[in-house]
Amino acid sequence: MPEAESLDQETGPWSELTDDLLGLTDRLRTTYRRAADESGPSEDQVRDALRTLAGAWNQLAGSVGTAIQDPEVKRHLKKAASSLVNAVGASLSELTPTPGEETDEETDEETDDYEGAVSHDTGPDVVR
Repeated sequence: MPEAESLDQETGPWSELTDDLLGLTDRLRTTYRRAADESGPSEDQVRDALRTLAGAWNQLAGSVGTAIQDPEVKRHLKKAASSLVNAVGASLSELTPTPGEETDEETDEETDDYEGAVSHDTGPDVVR
């Protein structure tokens, strides 16, 4: 069993995950704002769209809750969940550096400058 210190929320892996996700969120927000400033919807339009999506999500969740009572639906849901786990696992394994490959930590100094991170050749939502 892991030591209590290793799971400490202030210094443990969950804290590191939180920090990593907050950093990623900030970078995505910055990239989005640069693209949106040029041609995208306003932040109010994005908030309205998110409210609409939240309402649709609630309806979907209710429908799924009802449908999950059906044994055939449960079987299909388990298969789909398994496929999702496999797909996410495959995607995450692509992010894992192979021996001898440069890691993001080694290149962070070069990539901290996000000027020109948005490519307009393929559309404003493509980040390189």
